[in-house]
Amino acid sequence: MTDDSLCASAAVGADHHDHHDRHMSTPMGETGDGCDVGDDGILLFDVAQTGMPESQPTLTPHDNPIELIEEALLRLKDDVGVLAEDAVVQAFSVLHATDLPSYLRLRHQAKVINRDCSLTILDKLVRQELPSGGEEPSAIDELIELGREQCQLHHDADRNAVAIIPTPDCQEVWRVQSTGYEAWLRAAYWRSKQSGVSDMTLKAALATLCAAGVNDEWRAVVAYASLTGMVRSPRTMFEAAHAT
Repeated sequence: MTDDSLCASAAVGADHHDHHDRHMSTPMGETGDGCDVGDDGILLFDVAQTGMPESQPTLTPHDNPIELIEEALLRLKDDVGVLAEDAVVQAFSVLHATDLPSYLRLRHQAKVINRDCSLTILDKLVRQELPSGGEEPSAIDELIELGREQCQLHHDADRNAVAIIPTPDCQEVWRVQSTGYEAWLRAAYWRSKQSGVSDMTLKAALATLCAAGVNDEWRAVVAYASLTGMVRSPRTMFEAAHAT
């Protein structure tokens, strides 16, 4: 009886040691006979083989202004509030101060993507971020700037201010003090600011533009008996000479 018990106990012990040896000899990561490889085997794995995505660099307004704005424009199609987000405004402000061509291109692209977005609000927020402390130019200043940038200001022999407006098909020629030029300037302001102007504001801007044309260093002599407002491929529009 005792010998049988010892034999059975020895057999169990031998089986236990045999199972332990086989468990330890199994390569890590393989289960061999289906047994668990243990906690150590689970914890040791190759991160590269798990397919875990690498973390993307964070875009910041000062370091990546263009990339941040381009990302924002993707969301602008369905959300006009994107242009008022702090990071987006800061990115536009950085471009305004350091890369004006890119600022203007991305500003225009925003309007193309969603015509309901407000560039007027964006411009106001950007001005507040600039070192000028949010000082806003008056509507008169903006009208004068438009008139000087998009027109050539001259005067005729009678020293009446004249504006030449280049267009793809022709050149429009208006006396500055005319209903035609007033209508053009109103339309130009609307395209730029999406806002109208009062008659008093417009008259004040026209007075300054008249002064700019009359006091130009060039003297222009109109070759036509009268100005019709639109000239297509004229043979001679102005004969210019230094003022004496």
